[in-house]
Amino acid sequence: MVMLVAGIGLWYEYLTYVGFVPILIGGSLLLLLILGSSTTYKQAVELAAKGFLSLISVVLALVIVDVAISTYYRTRTHWEDDSYTQYDDDLGWRLRSHINQRNGEFVTNSLGYRNAPEPDGIPEDTLVIGVQGDSQLEGFGVDKDETFDSVLQTCLSERLDQPVVVINLGVRGYDLHHYLTQNQIVKGQYDFDWMIMLFNSTNDYDRSMFKTAYAFNRPYWTLDNNGELRRVDSPSTFALQIYPIEFQDAFSAYNHYLDYDRSLNFSIDPDHPLAWSWAYITLERRLFDMRSPETPDQKTLDEDKFFVRFFWHFADPLPDLFLAYQPTFEAIMQAWKAEWENAQVFILPMNSEVAWDAPGFQDAAEGIYQRLGRGEPRPTAFLEWVEGIFRSLDMPVYNFYEDMVGYGNALDLFFPNNSHLNAEGYRVIGEAACDVMEERILGSRRN
Repeated sequence: MVMLVAGIGLWYEYLTYVGFVPILIGGSLLLLLILGSSTTYKQAVELAAKGFLSLISVVLALVIVDVAISTYYRTRTHWEDDSYTQYDDDLGWRLRSHINQRNGEFVTNSLGYRNAPEPDGIPEDTLVIGVQGDSQLEGFGVDKDETFDSVLQTCLSERLDQPVVVINLGVRGYDLHHYLTQNQIVKGQYDFDWMIMLFNSTNDYDRSMFKTAYAFNRPYWTLDNNGELRRVDSPSTFALQIYPIEFQDAFSAYNHYLDYDRSLNFSIDPDHPLAWSWAYITLERRLFDMRSPETPDQKTLDEDKFFVRFFWHFADPLPDLFLAYQPTFEAIMQAWKAEWENAQVFILPMNSEVAWDAPGFQDAAEGIYQRLGRGEPRPTAFLEWVEGIFRSLDMPVYNFYEDMVGYGNALDLFFPNNSHLNAEGYRVIGEAACDVMEERILGSRRN
């Protein structure tokens, strides 16, 4: 019996993807079948009572098993066994202190910030710039002098008449909820003159719509009934990660794309949210195939299966899902900006958003959108929309799109089979950011 309950518990996460309505219907039909086969009224009542008690017992067992599995998964598999990250009460996770990996090319200080000096090691006349971001800022796969913060610091130090330190606050998987929560923490650690958000659509919009990130708890902020922004806790169990903050209509898409069909030959209602998930997945695969002589191996496909998001950024107009989150997004950005005297936003496009001129990609995208009955896609739809939001909030913003597209084949700025920037990608956006920040810093001095 114990093994049976444990087995059912392990399948519980899968069953939540299917939905409880079919399960309830099936259970009701089975109960009716049992009752119908009873010979007497007394037998029917006894069977119904036993069935009800059994159902309650199974549900309670599922909940207990789910909590146990999810707790183990978060606290042991990820936090204790990861050589880069550790659990954090306020942020969910952070980089470990004093990391020294890859022969000294990946190093953190006592606070867990990559490449950063200790707070008491910065001279008083130094211009201190903080940068918040996710793994794109942390710098997956590049050496310590190739990250965004290193390129920006070196460039500004050469152009300005004072020492410059750029503090890399980036952590893999972070999003808007982390940045807003991180504000109060880092303000007590460094005396920042400027603060930059390296914004990208994957984590900082798509994933910010959900209560958990990468299946792990983290703080998240939402609007209450009075329109006030408030922080609430993530759900306590792994299963509840599937619920978006505000969008029950996206439930089925979020669950079912975990088992998507990568084939171009699919038939689906173009008005269903899942259609757009599949469209992006297919485009993403097209990008990967162009960079590899062979189709990615199964391990790559399995990993990619977890990281695909709602990527409907080419749609014009944008889907209702994006628009519905806009009030919360604006409230978070306003609260973030209010914490810093000199707040700046740099928009970092993803590989799919700058790859329009890559061989075969535009044709593949247009073919998918026509198949879905959506007409012609527009690669800058999301970027222009979100940049417009920043400007409407009177936030200084710069979009790296033109710098990356102007490079030539923008896919050469990313690692193969990956959406992370390589050293050349960081050089391009770092030098562009240097031009912008030099102008803004000197402009602030004149004022």
